[in-house]
Amino acid sequence: MAPPGAETSLVLYPRGLMPDWAERKPSVVFHCADVSGTIETLRKHGVAIMMEPGDLPWGEFAVIADLDGNWLGLTDQAIAHGPE
Repeated sequence: MAPPGAETSLVLYPRGLMPDWAERKPSVVFHCADVSGTIETLRKHGVAIMMEPGDLPWGEFAVIADLDGNWLGLTDQAIAHGPE
């Protein structure tokens, strides 16, 4: 969910699609046009790569960790807007 023109969005997954939903933590996912290229740049700067780029049903996806150990996702999926 995101208002028109937003650069961030909120994604809600139905429990039925996430068999491990009870173990999941809230997450932040950033959109970027080139996930693989961004991961390589981040790797060169010493960022911890928790999940290498891979194709998922919604697009390319990877996971990095910040300095506090929080996992952050990267995806090339465009932000989906609801009805306007």
